[in-house]
Amino acid sequence: MSRSNEQTILIDKFVGKKILDFRISRGIPRKAMAEAIGVTHQQLQKYEYATNRISASRLVLVAQYLEVPVIEFFESFEINLKESDINHRKFLSAISKNLSHIKNENFKEAINQLVKAYIKIDEKN
Repeated sequence: MSRSNEQTILIDKFVGKKILDFRISRGIPRKAMAEAIGVTHQQLQKYEYATNRISASRLVLVAQYLEVPVIEFFESFEINLKESDINHRKFLSAISKNLSHIKNENFKEAINQLVKAYIKIDEKN
């Protein structure tokens, strides 16, 4: 695979991940967003996981629906992004999705404090 092709794949994955992250952080079901931007929920999933490349015009519709500037989908992109970084972001997205399902704010804060405590322990080791 050429370097150029590797870069475009990384960009597609990065943009797709941003779409997924924004959608999940807002608690929007895939089906609802897909309908709003004029695609099937399967197609939206393909954009989110970079199975299919999203067109510029469709990305504008996504940005409008999510109420974010288009540039947000490219913020902090580094061309040397590694697969391990992408996997790490997927992990963080899964955590965010799971936390969004917890309704009790006290439980969410308790989980946050637990993570902070583990970080302090890890820093000492």
